[in-house]
Amino acid sequence: MPPACFLSQYSTKAADIHERLLLCCENDEEGEIVLHTLLIVDDEEIEREGMAQFIPWDTYKMKVVGTARNGAEGLEKIAKYKPDLAIVDIKMPVMNGIEMIRKAKEQYPDMTFVVLSGYGDYEFTSQAMELGVRHYILKPCDEGKMIPVLNKAIAELDEARAQNAHSAKLENEAR
Repeated sequence: MPPACFLSQYSTKAADIHERLLLCCENDEEGEIVLHTLLIVDDEEIEREGMAQFIPWDTYKMKVVGTARNGAEGLEKIAKYKPDLAIVDIKMPVMNGIEMIRKAKEQYPDMTFVVLSGYGDYEFTSQAMELGVRHYILKPCDEGKMIPVLNKAIAELDEARAQNAHSAKLENEAR
């Protein structure tokens, strides 16, 4: 069964289906469909590059569009790539993850954030929750810890997209 964002019970026209496909996915260089794009923001190079390089994102229908080593660089990459999701470390130099999420949410309110948190970061984690962040991963992390959390975040993102598409369709029909 295709993801909810591909088809809805309210849309049967080919143009509507094509529009939903364009909103929900993109193709990578090899022509494979990528359902969700991901940005990794972490000041620890080993963590950041390890996540980007060693997790087989394509098997999870995700694509890493960029990495950033602090919140300021993360904001630049968000503006450039407009990813669906961002994995964000809390404690970083220049601009911490909380401030980056706060600023990004102002321009990209529908973007989903997953917070990377170390032991003792509970104050920062609670601030992230106040910004609407619903998912976090405790450091140190590995693929086995990350993928279930990202899958939950993606499911919520898909559900929100389906609801937005349905609302937009109803508004168009009402006009």
